[in-house]
Amino acid sequence: MRELPIIMSGPMVRAIFADGKTQTRRVMKPQPACGCIYEMNGNGDKAVHWDGKQLFVPVRPTSASHLLPCRFGGPGDHLYVREAWRQHYPKTEYSDGIVYRADAPKALGMGSHSDSYKWKSPIHMPKKYARLWLEVCGVHCGRLQDISEGGALAEGVDHVSMEDMPRQAAWSRRHDFSRIWNKLNASTRHGWNTNPWVWIITFRRIKPAK
Repeated sequence: MRELPIIMSGPMVRAIFADGKTQTRRVMKPQPACGCIYEMNGNGDKAVHWDGKQLFVPVRPTSASHLLPCRFGGPGDHLYVREAWRQHYPKTEYSDGIVYRADAPKALGMGSHSDSYKWKSPIHMPKKYARLWLEVCGVHCGRLQDISEGGALAEGVDHVSMEDMPRQAAWSRRHDFSRIWNKLNASTRHGWNTNPWVWIITFRRIKPAK
């Protein structure tokens, strides 16, 4: 069992705590090469060859396989969530005085979310400050736009509230997910319209490691 980091935005952290998010999709890096022949579990009807934890990508049917490991591990591995944070109260021998961006304004007594507080990037959050731990239940892969309504529900769309992204009842959950995805990923050149290959990670929340 490995312990690996994964970054989550504030809305996604809140969705997990509300028990409304049990999946996350992450862009494969590097992307499988275009125009290649792929298989899922050797049955020939899917787009990748999967052994449970790693993706084998044949460049040509007769060539040696290239290996793309999933950086988020496989079933049984643990993920600790990195999120935006800061030290708000004086550090003592009993408390590190850490607060998390996902809890604002509640944690800081603020009237609204504010950027006047200098939040630290999730990338720099020490493992010891992780309050949210996940156990990987399954790892699969596919194209982003193949997500179903059920998949979008598992991604937590019903629990995600983006202040600048009002929703309409007529929109499907897939449509909501596409907007959330672009909010988080469009700047990385892997927006919804590019339909990238993604890891589809199913997880369950577990108690924080001591």
